[in-house]
Order: sequence, then structure tokens, then C-alpha cells
Amino acid sequence: TNLAYHITGAATVRGPLDRDVLRTALADTARRHESLRTTLREENEELVQVVSAEPVADLEEVTASDWAAVLDEEASRPLDLAAGPLMRTVLVRVSDEEHVLLLSLHHLICDGWSLDLLLREITGHYARLAEGPAGNEAPSPASVQFADVELWERPVTDEDMDFWREHLAGAQTLDLPTDKPRPPYQTHRGDAVPLSLPAATVAAVARATGASTFSVVATALGVLLAKLSGQDDVTIGFAASGRTRPELTDVIGMLVTTLPLRMRPAPETTLRDLLRATHDAALATQQHQHVGFDRLINECVRERDLSRSPLFQVMLSINGTPPQYEFPGLAVDPVPVHPRASQFELSVHRWGVGGGVPAADQ
Repeated sequence: TNLAYHITGAATVRGPLDRDVLRTALADTARRHESLRTTLREENEELVQVVSAEPVADLEEVTASDWAAVLDEEASRPLDLAAGPLMRTVLVRVSDEEHVLLLSLHHLICDGWSLDLLLREITGHYARLAEGPAGNEAPSPASVQFADVELWERPVTDEDMDFWREHLAGAQTLDLPTDKPRPPYQTHRGDAVPLSLPAATVAAVARATGASTFSVVATALGVLLAKLSGQDDVTIGFAASGRTRPELTDVIGMLVTTLPLRMRPAPETTLRDLLRATHDAALATQQHQHVGFDRLINECVRERDLSRSPLFQVMLSINGTPPQYEFPGLAVDPVPVHPRASQFELSVHRWGVGGGVPAADQ
């Protein structure tokens, strides 16, 4: 379960990498953001957030020619929530001119948006420090910290809960066909399969119908799941950024919220009508995204089936083209990290890359 909530990425770094500068860049980044210095401790049967005054992020160094095996081993090593750190950075030295950098964070302190912020800061600090003494001034702490987010949370109203109760009333549990008996408890063991969807076709359907790209992909996924399961009531999950205020744009932390999206792909429904209904439902759910997922479970799930995720069993994540990060004087290329776990029975991650829309099913 721990591994299912890891965010892991890696890249090859070719050129004269200064490991000391990289270590300082990591420390400077952690010093600016409390979330990167956070661990969790249990006190009186409650979890308590503990923020270290000093950076706990370190650079672990390994020398190995078979760096792929090292990445696989490191990506399978759980993060210790109590001892920390919840951000682990491993640098594999292949030669003086080639390194592989692995970054692993727990979802408790980071989301996809935060990961982009984190990598931009690390590379920015590295570039500043690489200039020499002129760039050695320590950066100031971020103006808004993750703990401040609670101050701006919208209160949950009766109208919010009425919406969710109506949206999820009588929703069916998706019963996907399996090749093995379902275990009594969800194991989270998983694997990944890459596939490619024609981006031009997806975009053309979105333009012709006035729907978003997300709605097109979600509708197609809903129809597929309905056919696989033989059900005409399908609920999937999707992520909303949770950054509903401009002050939250540069906060590193777990702000993303997961929302259940219900679709009813009945045989008599046309694809156009279903697409419009999906688009409208997605907009409506986002208007009530400030209701926490744990509260939705408590309010809308009467009986918990421990062999499945509550509310939905399939997650859809839509992401843009992966950004490029640069260290001065170095060539940086991303390296795929093979996942070993999945939060849900099926997670579809869509990335816009080049002329296709690659996705990974876990």
C-alpha cells in the first residue's frame, strides 16, 4: 500500500555533474518548503504532522554500471512515514560523465503539480549555485506553506453534500472481469502497459462537440468499462488540482483532490448525448471539489468492501506534455520507472506527447 502512494521519476544526467552543488540545491529546496521536511507520528491514536527545522532530504550515492537494476530496487523501497524523509533522492554514478538521478516522494507531501514545482526549484537552485560565490545566498522560505492551505479551505455546506448524495445515489460497484479470484483485501500490486491513442482524433471530437479533451477520454473509457463489465452505470475517479486560489499556485504539497464521476452509458444513449452528460457532470463535480474524499466515503458509502477501493475502482488522470528540466552544461533525459503498485484496480494516466496520447494502465 505504501508503494502505491509513491511518486517516482528518474533521468539520466550526462556531463560534468557537480554532486556537491546538487546536494546543496536539494537542501535549499527542502529548506524553503515545510512539506519536504515533514514526517508523520502517531500520538494518542492520531496522526500528527512533524516539521523538521532543518532539511532532512539527502542525496544517496551509489556506483553501479547496471543502473536499471538499482532503479528497480530503489523504486521498490518503501518510504518510512515516521522516520522520514518522505523525499528520497538517489544518484547512481555510472561514470564521471554519466549519472542517473532517481527522485521518490510520498503522495502525502506531493502531487503532480507539486512535482513540477519541485523539479523547477532543484534545477533553478543548481543553476544559481553553479555560478559560484555570487549564487551562494540561501533562498528565503516560500511565502505560503502547505500548513497554510487549511486557512483557505471553503466550508462544506448542506448544498455540497446534497449534490454528492444525489450524484452517487444508487451507484453500482464496477465489477471488472478478472483472470484470478479477487483477494479478500486489496493488495495494490500492479504493473504498467503503455498504449497510444491518436491525439488528433481526440482533439477533433472535442472541437466538434464543444467538450473538453478530458470529457472525450472519460466517455470513451466509460463506454469501454460498461462493455467489459456489462453494466450501464459506471463511476470513475479523476483528479482536480485543489488549487482554487492564486496563493496556492506555488505551494508544494498534497492539494489535489479525487472526485468520483458517474456515467450512465445505457445502450439507447447516443455517444454524443453521453459525451455531453459526462462534460456537464465533470463541471458540476469540480464545483464541489472542496468536499474531502474521506468525507465522501463517510457520507456516501454504507458498506465498505475491503477488496476494492471505495466509490470507484478506476482512476483517470489527464496530464499535459511532460515539461523539460535543464541543468546548465548537462544533458538531461527522462527514464521510465516501472511501477510495482497501483492505488486502484485500473489507473489510466494520459500524457500528451508529440502526435499521440500515450497512457499507462496499472
